Amino acid sequence: YKKFGKTVSYFEQQNCLPDFKEVWIEYKVINSQALQATLKRVDFAFGRFFKGLGKYPIFKSIRHYSGWTYPSFTGWKVHSTGDNGYLELSKIGQIKMRGKARLWDHPKALDIVNRNGQWYASIVLEIDDTLLKNSRKTDNGVMAIDLGCNDAIAWTNGEENGLVAAPRFFRKAEQKNQELGKSKRRKRSPNFNSSASLTVDPERSPRVKKKVKASRRWKKVQKLVSKLSRKVANQRQNFVHQETTRIISGNSTVVTEKLEVKKMSAKAKKGDALSLSKGKRKKQKAGLNKSILDVGMGMIRDALKAKLSDIGGLFVEVPTKKVKPSQTCPKCGNQEKKSLAARTHVCHNCGYTQQRDIATA
Repeated sequence: YKKFGKTVSYFEQQNCLPDFKEVWIEYKVINSQALQATLKRVDFAFGRFFKGLGKYPIFKSIRHYSGWTYPSFTGWKVHSTGDNGYLELSKIGQIKMRGKARLWDHPKALDIVNRNGQWYASIVLEIDDTLLKNSRKTDNGVMAIDLGCNDAIAWTNGEENGLVAAPRFFRKAEQKNQELGKSKRRKRSPNFNSSASLTVDPERSPRVKKKVKASRRWKKVQKLVSKLSRKVANQRQNFVHQETTRIISGNSTVVTEKLEVKKMSAKAKKGDALSLSKGKRKKQKAGLNKSILDVGMGMIRDALKAKLSDIGGLFVEVPTKKVKPSQTCPKCGNQEKKSLAARTHVCHNCGYTQQRDIATA
């Protein structure tokens, strides 16, 4: 483009793939659809750059691209009815699968990804309308929930109330994680930055620093760190699915407050309410951020939204700044300011008393 002002389209690059594979023969063993899907991602990245939506694409490490895609039903075949089975990939062979799908129908596309040393198959299915309708089994109840750090979910349906304690999976594994981190820091870590240079003698030419490989013991500890992270993530995901399934099993309408988790868990900065000069309270804010992310508020919200959409239900997010549910009495509507330390709602207008999170719900 710099030389001739010519834009190269995706289809021109796609048509060059056969000649490309003649030069770089290692790509002949990869399915052509997977190569086209990778090329599509590169084209998408450049498209975002030209629209001003992202930075100029750069080469990234293979650690940030751990997997490949089959965009259509070619080059792979799944032998399963939604419960275990095996996957057949062209030029690779047959691989056993473990797991169970909630619904199963016609496979259409496939993503192979590697996360924390484990391989996963993400399969896109085309679900028949009749099968989807039969899976929509729920009552027409209405439930309001409030998400928090001490109690992950405070719920009410107008007649009954309840609290679901925060499981604190990360907090329970934090000490073990710190011990592994300390052990890892004592071993030789990798350094992939080869641009740094070290001058031994001013009269001699500078010697370029070579890439440093991780030691065998560092890799061993890193595997344990990944295993612990994977366990915590799986525990949290299991908790989210169990609780959200329980909520929608008897309710087709769920109401919650509109939370901006990204802003809530942002780092404390100088001048913030939770950060005095010299960052004296940054540690407190960091602890609060850990508790917010440990609950998985965003995961709970997204899971409820997706599951209610599947059953044709309704998910409502109330604008917190306008309604102010934590400062409003659910009995008489009187508003009073409360600090975060006040965990019990006591209305000075009508005398109504309730646990703060349930009152908010």
